[in-house]
Amino acid sequence: MNAKKLFIIPALFIAFGALGQEANLTVKPVVKKKYDLNLNSLTDVTQTMAGMEMKASIAYTAKAVMEIEEVNSNGNFTVLSTWKDIEVTSSVMGKDTTLHAENMNVTIKTIYDKSGKIIKSDRMNTSGSTDPAVAMIEQLGRNVKLPVLPAKTTKKGDTWQSYTNDTIQTMEFPMAMIIDVEDEYSFAGSVTENGVEYYRINKAGPTRVSAEGKQEGMDMHIEGTGMNESYLLLDKATLLPVKIEEKTGMDMSIIMSGPQSMAIPMTQNTVTKIKFSEVK
Repeated sequence: MNAKKLFIIPALFIAFGALGQEANLTVKPVVKKKYDLNLNSLTDVTQTMAGMEMKASIAYTAKAVMEIEEVNSNGNFTVLSTWKDIEVTSSVMGKDTTLHAENMNVTIKTIYDKSGKIIKSDRMNTSGSTDPAVAMIEQLGRNVKLPVLPAKTTKKGDTWQSYTNDTIQTMEFPMAMIIDVEDEYSFAGSVTENGVEYYRINKAGPTRVSAEGKQEGMDMHIEGTGMNESYLLLDKATLLPVKIEEKTGMDMSIIMSGPQSMAIPMTQNTVTKIKFSEVK
């Protein structure tokens, strides 16, 4: 056999292997496609006050339907997310409470650019905003974000960054929280789960939170830093996520001043899992 031919087959394997580990990471949504969204989130909180350690946990489960309403020629696309059911279970100092609501139909309209970054997000109908269940489900809906992709051909191991600054009202705190997140994404190539091939994206980065306000006549200031780490599986055709798993750990300090002054250290650890499945 010609010695030159011995190098042809290995070279072909190398070439095809490389093609399998690169992808054009531009979101390609399809108009009118719908996806069931299932969210599970658990937050454990530990704080120390007057030498006493207090623990609390809050678990969320929620369901929504996400529909691709429109895709523009420039790649921007609009999504309607209708949040239907929510259950919240909290345990604070041995006292357990559960809130359950069905068929809420809270719809949020979100416009994304071709990378998956949010341009604008609004709730369609604000009736019932004072209902605690509606407020919680709206909070969850606004915090579910698509991965930010580079919108270009990317090789396995390539990285890119994104920065977000959000102001949100959480159920855990009586004031608006300013959240700054710096994420570094990396493309991990193709993976197979349950016999289906997906693209895997890894993400990690620092998170900073701050808030100021008043509670029971006292000034309150919150500062915190932490890290988030997650991975995402993306549908190869649309580049929309089919699965997101994220862990966030925060170390915070609550400083209160007024008739009484105190500093309360607190740690917060959250695990969030989201699954998307196409409605056939």
